[in-house]
Amino acid sequence: MGERIVVRASPRIIAPDWKRRLTQPAALILVVLAVLLVVQLIRLLRDPANYITVGVGLAFLLAIFAIPAAAKVMNARLVITPDHVESRDALRRTRRCDRNRLAALVVVRSKLSKVLLLDPAGKAQLSLAWDSYSDDQLDQIRRLLGLPDSPQG
Repeated sequence: MGERIVVRASPRIIAPDWKRRLTQPAALILVVLAVLLVVQLIRLLRDPANYITVGVGLAFLLAIFAIPAAAKVMNARLVITPDHVESRDALRRTRRCDRNRLAALVVVRSKLSKVLLLDPAGKAQLSLAWDSYSDDQLDQIRRLLGLPDSPQG
């Protein structure tokens, strides 16, 4: 590989595998919030005086889901060159490491799951937000870097 490859974020909330993710707790919360929003919109149609309640609900959903997803789509990416790997997160913070120092890609599952790019000693060289990339993209990154399949953490 002699060229520069850019893998742009595809947040999991809008990733191609969204149907499978509807069974996960975070997605279920999103579905419940969407139902509550529809109920509020119906309430607004019945009595226009409820516009403040509906507006606050829409602002809440926008702040919680749409703004972070938009920031990830616009800003988060992983740049792979023959010499180095550079990650940029949703807040445009950039980190870089030498490509030849990477030995594994591991997903660490917790409240804030992360994707770690590890050196041979197991030390994290780069950390990616797990929810910024779909599973297909993580497999693509692993293949592009020539890393072995790793167990999920």
